Amino acid sequence: YPDSTDETVVKFMEDFNRIKGKEIPDNFNALAYDAAMVIFNAMKGLETIDRESVRDAVAETTDYVGPTGVTTFNDQNDVEKAYVHITVKDGKFVKAD
Repeated sequence: YPDSTDETVVKFMEDFNRIKGKEIPDNFNALAYDAAMVIFNAMKGLETIDRESVRDAVAETTDYVGPTGVTTFNDQNDVEKAYVHITVKDGKFVKAD
C-alpha cells in the first residue's frame, strides 16, 4: 500500500515514481515488479540462459523480499506468500492489526 513505511515498499515507490511520475502503483504493478525481479535474480547465476535453466532457477527461489512480501516457491513450484491485510483508516490504506 502506498503509505507503507517498509523500506522495500518505499524503495519500490521511489523507483516507480522516478519512472512513471506521480502515478501511484497498484497491486498489479507491485506483483509484476516482484515477478520480474524473481526472474532477474534467478538468471544472475546461470552460465547458460535458456528456457529450462531459467525455469529451474526460478523454481529454486526462496525468501525473495519484494514490495508484495516474501516469495518462496514450494516443491510443486507454487508460490508461498503470506497475505498482507490492509484496511482503510482515516481515508488511508494502513496495515491491519
